[in-house]
Amino acid sequence: MDFSYNSLNLVQEVRQNSVVKAHYLWGADGRKLNVFDATLRNSYDYMGSLVLAQTNGIWSGEAYFAEGVIRDGQTTYFEKDHLGSVRVTASASGTILGRNDYTPFGKRHSGIGIQVDHNNRYLFNGKEDQVIGGLGLLDYGWRMYDPELARWFGIDRLSEKYRSFTPYGMVAGNPLRNIELDGRKWVDANGNLVWSNGSWTQYASADAIRLGNNLMQTHTGSRQFETLVNSELPVQVVYNTTDAPRVMINGEDGVLGGLAQVEGTQNPRTGKKTVESATITIYGLNSEEMAKIASRRTGWDVTLEQMESAMFGHEIEHTTNENQNTPKSTREDRPKEVESQILKDYERQQPMDPDLLKLRTHDNTTFPW
Repeated sequence: MDFSYNSLNLVQEVRQNSVVKAHYLWGADGRKLNVFDATLRNSYDYMGSLVLAQTNGIWSGEAYFAEGVIRDGQTTYFEKDHLGSVRVTASASGTILGRNDYTPFGKRHSGIGIQVDHNNRYLFNGKEDQVIGGLGLLDYGWRMYDPELARWFGIDRLSEKYRSFTPYGMVAGNPLRNIELDGRKWVDANGNLVWSNGSWTQYASADAIRLGNNLMQTHTGSRQFETLVNSELPVQVVYNTTDAPRVMINGEDGVLGGLAQVEGTQNPRTGKKTVESATITIYGLNSEEMAKIASRRTGWDVTLEQMESAMFGHEIEHTTNENQNTPKSTREDRPKEVESQILKDYERQQPMDPDLLKLRTHDNTTFPW
């Protein structure tokens, strides 16, 4: 088979003997939008957790959620193992529709006595089998994987960080313990990806979507969002609406808008710290008071959503290795700059009275939280 790629190095077309087996359409952000075959009678259109499927010219809809899929009014549940691989599909009544067993590197066993659910495309690691054109590949987001060869159809974007491993190898040769996601690691409490392939997944809560979308409204916020979703480590984001913690700031009572709790290891020889996981908490009950404080400092009306975006960007900065290896005395400096810059980005979006512009002065004040 011959593969051609687009400018993002994503598979665009697969041909065999000059015949198109599958053609892919991707968004500018790397999100898969559509795949179809040469007949145009078999295709899938992807719209987040919703998929519009065409089989031999007949259309149907699929709605995916955390534990399965609703298809043609019927709910199918997925039973997964520790690697996220779908091992059993079952109906709402508990009837077993299919069972899946895999070789260590993901090839699905087939043979006499194995019950197959032909409607289920999600297999090893919970990734989608590319059934259009019968490619036999699994889509991991920004590259395709061949479970037959245990090799990728694309180089690892983080290969420079793992020079002792081949950039085409799977999970550093340990598929029983490790899992390849897609290089993007905003996760929920159960380790499920909240953001993948440039869009929200079925695991994304309403609070996560709101915080993320608001963060992407500014240039600085967008950079912080990319830092989060392209992180090599799992970061959980919690929107807390039950607690309103107070802190002492320069000897005075203040409010805590957000908190980053970081877990990691430290090299005993060099002293260098490596972040392995993190949890960011945004305290929603304090957001309004924080916005009022910011409004007084900046001289314009900062909204609750804008303040939460600034706090979110601040805490994301704390989850980086660079920040954690900064001396404690200056560890807040860069997060404060990020928070201040997000608010300044928002300020530039505000409609201003020309007369007020003549009276306004700006300083470089950053915020103490």
